[in-house]
Parts: sequence; structure tokens; C-alpha cells
Amino acid sequence: MNQILNSAKIIILEDAIRKHNKLYWEDSNPEISDIEYDQLIEQIRELAPDHELVTQVNMPSVSSSGKVKFEKEMRSLGKVYEVPEFLKWASKIIRMPNEIFVLNLKLDGCSGLQKDKVLATKGDGIEGENVSNKIPILKILKDRKITSAKDFDGECRGEILILKSDFEKYKHKLTRKNGEQYKNERNASAALLATDEINTSIGEVLTLVDFTHNSIEMTYTELLTFDWEEYIRKAQYESDFPADGIVLTLKDKDYFEELGYTSHHPRGAMALKFKNPSAESTLIDIEWSVGKGTITPVGIIEPIELSGVTISRVNLHNWKNIIDFDLHIGDTVTIERAGDVIPYLVKRRHTEDNYDAGDNIDFPSFCPVCKGKTEYKNPEIICTNYYCEGKLEVKLADSVVRVGIDGLGRPTIRKMIQTINVKNVLDIFMLEKKDIFKLEGFKRASTDKLYNEIQRVKNEGLEEWQFMSSLNLPGIGRSLCKSLLKDYTINDLTYMSIDELNNLDQMSDVRSNIVKNGLCNEIDYIEELIEFVGIKEEIATSLTVCMTGSFPKKKSFYENALSSKGIEFSKSVKKDTNYLICETKKGSGKQKKAEKNNIPIVTIDQFLNIIGVDLSDPEDKKKDTLLDIF
Repeated sequence: MNQILNSAKIIILEDAIRKHNKLYWEDSNPEISDIEYDQLIEQIRELAPDHELVTQVNMPSVSSSGKVKFEKEMRSLGKVYEVPEFLKWASKIIRMPNEIFVLNLKLDGCSGLQKDKVLATKGDGIEGENVSNKIPILKILKDRKITSAKDFDGECRGEILILKSDFEKYKHKLTRKNGEQYKNERNASAALLATDEINTSIGEVLTLVDFTHNSIEMTYTELLTFDWEEYIRKAQYESDFPADGIVLTLKDKDYFEELGYTSHHPRGAMALKFKNPSAESTLIDIEWSVGKGTITPVGIIEPIELSGVTISRVNLHNWKNIIDFDLHIGDTVTIERAGDVIPYLVKRRHTEDNYDAGDNIDFPSFCPVCKGKTEYKNPEIICTNYYCEGKLEVKLADSVVRVGIDGLGRPTIRKMIQTINVKNVLDIFMLEKKDIFKLEGFKRASTDKLYNEIQRVKNEGLEEWQFMSSLNLPGIGRSLCKSLLKDYTINDLTYMSIDELNNLDQMSDVRSNIVKNGLCNEIDYIEELIEFVGIKEEIATSLTVCMTGSFPKKKSFYENALSSKGIEFSKSVKKDTNYLICETKKGSGKQKKAEKNNIPIVTIDQFLNIIGVDLSDPEDKKKDTLLDIF
């Protein structure tokens, strides 16, 4: 039983961590704080110490023109969240009370290096991504001197960011695709690094700040009496540099190297992450928000100013959170917020007279959307009505994305549910123009546009994994559906036993039961959907390959370019793998497995020669190679 519970917890944690990785690294739009994210990592580490999400190195999404190898690896840092922990770490590595440390701000941007007119981000620390096209909008701050990056001839290793003063100056020019302005410096700088479309007329909005800028040297004894509270306050609120912490590093480089490194960070340096800005307010009401299967409490508080933003709503997460905090209307609550992160409650203090019955937060016995009965399934509140409009709206919005219909958001889906009784994806595919025209706000042009998009997807057909993924089975995401349907059909999976499903890659008792019950309950609907839309013709696979290492272009480039040639890509080396395409030094686990199974190991260029495909851009051949520059 414990194994089943642990598997279920791991699935939930996997989904949460992958979601927040995407929001932070790809979308530059995080929803939780660094502390909350670290807590998720620690939870999955306790259940599965070697899990890939624990050991992987995350990096921001950037628009890259190739790889750049570093002479000296760029590593991450270990981190703590309290000053006593910070000083305890220092006490363990000092050789004498007057051991000297260097104190720096932990700048909140993207680590990078400019040398010989080439700008690269950190990447995996060994190889970076070439972002030299950003040089026209970059200045360099080194040795207390600012230089235009295009005029800089030396080497600068530091953090690429937007200064707070520059953000205020340029933020009206820095907008998302939907026209919205970025709310903080980090998200804006990440977006600039991730785009190909650089408007050089905006000016030098980015700054590469040398890691040694504004360094302070102190002995261990001085650290013990240092006014940390005042330094942190000034770093957070008075400095022009966006910072999310401070860093202590041993000054003695020989001793630093002697201490060595973990697989993740040097032992001779440590980061103290800043706590999130906080403020107190009063809880005045509770609203309930309906998701795919849960009803989430949202706290309404007396408006307060926090990080330059007026806050009046707080995410309370779930009913268990309300119980654990023993929340009452009228309580004084402490709210934290980090950047664009949704504010959340960290502490409550009861007032003297808010324990009357009317001040208790009542359990919502009925769903706020459909008025169906609710149940408490620790830690969440569940609406028991399968056809709840609130749940249906969220599920359908997700399903629409999975089947590839563009431009159909939740507001329109809500109208479809309420106006023309849409209940599933099949209903959407069966809509006629006259149905769409009934929706509020839809005119002839908007009706034609949405109808044509739905017809486009219908006429092209769907891959079989999309049919299964559109069911939104709990914990069964797109990648797992693709994996399961690589060698089997939906019909095969439906009639497999739990034991047979358990033997499939990435499956567990919990997932097997979800797949079995979900497909058995929905098989008639799936068959009807497949019959109406049709399965997209698959290209016969001639070769299965696995890729490992850093490549001249993103792996997705090769996967997209070669999948149409009958090449299938596997995440791991299996007995039926035809080639391992490898661009790393010898000794990786995948290489060893390939050698054990006599699977040929080739470079990407060798593989392209084998299959007779040329993926090079003629213009690229005119450019000097950027590999091994550093």
C-alpha cells in the first residue's frame, strides 16, 4: 500500500514540477516562489533520490545560433534561506577565524560570458548557447565602468539582466505578444534572450554585470557581527540591481579548488536566497474557484501594497490549508509575493473577537458553479457532479490545446457550454457555422475564423495519442500517451489487464488503474471521436534513434526535421534502437548501454551522411564555427 501511495505522490509531484519548470524557464511567468519550488524538489527527492527531476540542470529558454564551449565550467550554487544556516556553512569550511570571504549580490538574471565578441549564456555550464545577436542591445559593467558590448574587447563573466532603472526607462517598449507589459526585470530580460526578433532601436536595455562587481571582503569573525538585516534590506529595495540573494565565496582560490565540487555546485561558495517581500492584511472573505476536479479557496483581503503592486486576493491552495492555519474571517494574515508570483499566505494571527460562529469559514457543501454536492478528499474539495460546467470548462480548454485547435480560449469555451450545450471535444468538431454565430460577441468574420480552424484540424486528423490525451485522465499527460501508443493502440490498452499495463514503460499501479478505468469508461466516446475526425496517417518508421549530449542546434530541430523522413526518436537506449547519436565525451550511461547492446554510436553529421540527408543552411557554411572559442 505504501508503495502505491508513494507512486501516486511522485506522479503528482512530477506534474507539478514540470508545470512550474515550464512556467519559470520557458514562459518567464512563474506561479510559485523559489522556496515553494525547492520544497517540491525536496519532497520528490525523499521519495526518489535519483529521480531525473532532482538531478537535471534547468536552464532558461534562449534563442541560440549554436553552442559555445567554455574553458572554465559555469556551475550553479548551493543555497540556504536563513542567515544562521549561511554562517553555519561558513563555520564548517574555515581554517581560522580570520579566513577571508568575498560577499557579492546574487543577481537575478541569466548567467553568461562575453569574450572575443561572442556572447553566450550559461547553458549546461559546459557548453553555452550563442546569443551574440543580443550584443547590439547589451552593455557591460565591469571594473566599475560601463562599456557598449559591441565595443568591449575583453572577457566578462557575469549575469545578463535588466537594471531596475533601465526597466523603468524601457518597459513601455518591452511587451508580450498580447501587448501586455512585463511586470519585472527578470521576466523581461528572459523574454529578450528567448526571442529571435531583436529591435536594436530600443537601445542597450540589457546589461552583463561582472560577478565581481561591488564585492566586499570580510573575515569570518566580521561575518558574525555584520548587520545582515540592513544589508539585505538595501540589496532588495535600494540597489539598482535585481537580486534574489547574496553569495559568500572563499577568497583563497587554491583552498577553494582544494575543497572541490559536488555534481551541482562548488563547496567553497554558498548563496543565501532572499525571503520574499511580505506584508500584513485582514482576511475579509473567501471565494471558491473551480478547476478540473477541485474547488480552490481564494482569500479576499483588505488591499495592501506589496512590491509595488496592490494585492487584494490570495491563493489559499486547498481546504487542508485552511484547516492547518485554523483560518477565520477577520484574522490578520501575513502575505508573501515574489515577482509575478501569485500572492500566498504564510502566517495568520487571530484577533480577539473573530471566533463567533459567523466568522468561521464554512465548508462549501455545494459547488459554486453547478450547485452539485462536494466531497473532501484530502487535501482538496471535489465537486461530485461529473458534468459540472466549471470543471468542464477547464478540462475542455486543456483538451482543445491537446488536439491542436488554435484560438479557442476559456471565455469562448464557457460560452459554448452555456449557449450551445457543448460537453466534449467531439461536440466542438461537430459545430456548424450557425452554432458558433450564436455565441455572444461573434460576428461573421470571427465565426468564419474559428470554424475554419476547427475544420483544419478535423480534416488533417489527429494522431492516436491526441485522442487519448484529450480525455484528460489524471496524471496521464501527453508524453506518456505518446509512449504508451508507440507500440499499442487505444483498443489494446483498453483490454489489457492491470498487470499487463504495469509492465509498460513509465507505468505504476496508480497510473495503470487510471488508464484502465478511464479508457473503459470512455471507449464508446473515443471510438465515436476517432470515426468522426479520423486518425492522421503515420509515416512508417524505418529507424529508431536516441540522442545524447549537446548538439549544434536544439534536439527538437533534428526531431522535427527527421521525423518526416521516417526517423523515430527514443528518450532512452533500448534493444531495438538502431543508432545512438552522441555529441559528448565517452562514459555516459547511454553510451555504455549502447556498447553493451552493440548499438552503433555516431555523431549527428555521421548519421545524416548514413541516411543521406543534408540539414545545413547554405548561409551557415559562410560563417566561422563558434565551437571551442572559449
